Amino acid sequence: MNKQPTTIRTYLLRGAFLLSLAFVIVMPLALGQSRNGGSKQSVAAAQMPQVPPPSTGAVSRRPSVPALPALQLPTSGPTGVQPAGVLPQPNFPNAILYDQYDNDLNNGIVSADRTDSPSLSAEAADNFVVPGGQTWTITEVDIRGAPGFPAPTSFAVHFYTDASGLPGTEVYVATGLAVVGDPDFVITLTTPAVLASGTYWVSAVGTITANNWYWEGRSITSNGFATAWRNPGGGYGLGCTDWARLQDCIGFSWPDQMFRIVGTTGGGTPTPTPTATPCGSKIYNIAGFNLGGQTTTTRIYDIATNTWTTGAPIPEANGLSDHATAYWDGKIYVAGGFNGSGAISTLHIYDVASNTWSTGANLPQALYLPGFGAINGKVYVASGNNGFGELNTLYIYDIATNAWTTGPNVPTPVTGPGSAVFQGKLYLFGGGAPFPTTITATQIFDPVANSWSSGPSMNVARLWFYGGAIDDTSIVAPGGDNFPGIPINDNEQLTATWAIKAPVPYNARGPFAVGDGTFVYIGGGYDGTTVHTDTLRYDPVANTYTPLAPAPDAHFLSQAVIVSISCATPTPTPTPGRIVLTVNERRGQDRVLVRLRWTGANTASVKIFRNGALLARVQNTGSYTDVLTEHGIFTYQVCEVGTGNCSNEKRVRGP
Repeated sequence: MNKQPTTIRTYLLRGAFLLSLAFVIVMPLALGQSRNGGSKQSVAAAQMPQVPPPSTGAVSRRPSVPALPALQLPTSGPTGVQPAGVLPQPNFPNAILYDQYDNDLNNGIVSADRTDSPSLSAEAADNFVVPGGQTWTITEVDIRGAPGFPAPTSFAVHFYTDASGLPGTEVYVATGLAVVGDPDFVITLTTPAVLASGTYWVSAVGTITANNWYWEGRSITSNGFATAWRNPGGGYGLGCTDWARLQDCIGFSWPDQMFRIVGTTGGGTPTPTPTATPCGSKIYNIAGFNLGGQTTTTRIYDIATNTWTTGAPIPEANGLSDHATAYWDGKIYVAGGFNGSGAISTLHIYDVASNTWSTGANLPQALYLPGFGAINGKVYVASGNNGFGELNTLYIYDIATNAWTTGPNVPTPVTGPGSAVFQGKLYLFGGGAPFPTTITATQIFDPVANSWSSGPSMNVARLWFYGGAIDDTSIVAPGGDNFPGIPINDNEQLTATWAIKAPVPYNARGPFAVGDGTFVYIGGGYDGTTVHTDTLRYDPVANTYTPLAPAPDAHFLSQAVIVSISCATPTPTPTPGRIVLTVNERRGQDRVLVRLRWTGANTASVKIFRNGALLARVQNTGSYTDVLTEHGIFTYQVCEVGTGNCSNEKRVRGP
């Protein structure tokens, strides 16, 4: 049920000069309500802000890069003398499932199995998204190589799940694949990869001797994360022996890779993924304004069941609003905000799994109403207000080191802008600049280039609102105030430009907005009279709203995050009815004895595959032994005869 505020409070923006006090005392900074029944402490009463630290630029955690001999550099150098070729159109029923075969970076990165020098073997990977509700059967991966370099003798293609923005569990590998084309390689998978909806990483590795094979880079980033890379043998001396962001390894920007994915959608059984059993996604919305003050409520919405519950309240005695909220790797980071007395600098950290709160290093200064988001293990808090005016600061929290640094100044300091992480960058749009004037500008921070740029302007100037990104395709930004004290129901969507969409069903200051890749969920808001408990699901394709279960309490001016929840400790959980394969190894001096064991096969005979090729057809006894005498990585799979029902894959390293 929606509730009417019983007390009406304001907090006010005061300039440095007493002459302006008479004007700003009537301008609300966050709540924007009349002063009946008492008032919230004014912004002027907030504590004096700390002096901001120098803007020295973001500090990267990349390993130090030693000087290397030219022949050991893992990049090809300029390759732009030959434009990308025109790839053939897929044969029916295949179609192009995903395509980022464009924006040539004019440089390639080593992704090679160096049979002559294993320490120089390296692997690059780039991510893509299988949309919700789809299953892809992938039959072909097209890769742009660096022109002018030797072609490999064969390819290996790997697919990995996503693990917090880097490749995680391998769910598919095919080796010994034919080399067709140069430098525009068309790689046909001898056994299709079947992937359910989700985020994945694809890797192409060329087998080569005495030279490197280079995968051509791409000059823009898609799907939020730049190229991942690893050099397990450490031969390049860069320290990236496990998956890391390539640009952190080599010391300069490397946005993405050039590739295309071909196959069919629908049908097929997804390749089993050894992950925790998924319980779906939940939305977390923490604190915010409620009945004229701040709340401490941790609201949890289960998308699958359309129900709300609550978690441990945020440990702020008087509640909190106007804070930055970001999610990364199982934890929600709540930075700064307004606690009823003024701005705070506290960093609260909520552990989703344990439902507990802790604190991290404080912000360099107290602030509220910033733009914010998490990118690649760092939380970005941009601009906002300290109670005396707009800040031009960009604060960057490194989760791994629990430390804040400063980035380049925000070009136009703003109070209460909309914000979202989109295509790996932090977007700020609208806001008060200076309060109470509202603007339409879009400001974009690129953490790779460590710089700000301008984006398209919104249609309607406003502040006190949020944005929800829909994967890598668009941002939806509902609600806000056109002028402080005037909530509106405007809704705009950013693709190449901002477009007006169907209005929110009610005027809404500060509703949360968070996307799950298909829909944007919108919750709460203040319409000038009533604080709402409404929850809406916005479909950007149909341009319609669907009412959902109301929140447990009314709220506004606190953003939400979406979290994928797992039910149990990660264990191999293939699709029900599938075959479960395990492997034991016994290593000798020049050979490896591989014992395969499986359960769940229901045919009299089974086929044993090694590296995608049929190794043997045997009676279904539940075990088989193979002997490896050659160097390399070998992948095993067991399939029923005549049904197409196959096990998970297991990898073994040769002697």
